[in-house]
Amino acid sequence: MRNLIRTVAVAAGCLAALLVPAAAASARTAQVSGPVSDDYGSVTTGYSQVVTLTDYGGVATWALKITLARSAAFSAAAGTCAGASLAPHTSCRVTIRHAPADPGHSHKATLHATSSGSPIAASLTALRAASTSHLYWAKNGGTITRANLNGTRVTRLVARQAGPVGVAVGSSHLYWADNNSGTIMAANLNGTGVTTLVTGQQSPTGVAVNSSHIYWASYGGNTIRKANLTGTGVATLVSGQTGPVGMAVNSSHIYWTNLGGGTIVAANLNGTGVTTLVSGQLLPEGVAVGPQ
Repeated sequence: MRNLIRTVAVAAGCLAALLVPAAAASARTAQVSGPVSDDYGSVTTGYSQVVTLTDYGGVATWALKITLARSAAFSAAAGTCAGASLAPHTSCRVTIRHAPADPGHSHKATLHATSSGSPIAASLTALRAASTSHLYWAKNGGTITRANLNGTRVTRLVARQAGPVGVAVGSSHLYWADNNSGTIMAANLNGTGVTTLVTGQQSPTGVAVNSSHIYWASYGGNTIRKANLTGTGVATLVSGQTGPVGMAVNSSHIYWTNLGGGTIVAANLNGTGVTTLVSGQLLPEGVAVGPQ
């Protein structure tokens, strides 16, 4: 991800970062620098990002002091920068965590890395760090669209898809099935980095995702399939279904609807223990699973 080391919490992600060395010069020519501006979509409460600071100068820095200003929504957590003296061309890391008291608003903060006894400083400005989750949906016109949970700020994220159907949201990416092209797709939560993960599927429809796999219903193949989040390791978990459409997953089971069979079905995450939970339904399609 553009040479920026980062860790992601639970859902949805956007943090634009700009690290700018302070002007001011002294005889000491250490130059602390870090990542350039980047956009990661909108972040949720608990999102964290590891920022790397590097001394590109010809001499070592003094011990670094790390402070975070302008917004209580961000905190500088564990890292290796505080108190560190960087030798030339060495780096340290500091973790920035976004945990606002007012989810749903934008926040700005500045990370200062100052070298004691020297005017050298650098600041990290986090822009447009919008918290909380969003609604995502596939449109018949070939787009993936997003809005805030209250329906505001409707934004087209991805266009020119052949026939997007099911949509699922992971900790850092969107996933969807393109029914017409027979593909399973992914993108960053802000719609950038569109990637074809899996090709050659038979009318894929519903998709679901957990921390390790993406699952989808293959309507044309009457199967339930899975792959790693990178699209590798494609495997058929369940076959012999009757027009599977909707797809959901929780910590222990996968669930799907059989449009043709009028059933709601479940199985273990590895595809064993297939069980018809409900029958006699009229053309069931979407399915979701919750804690209650």
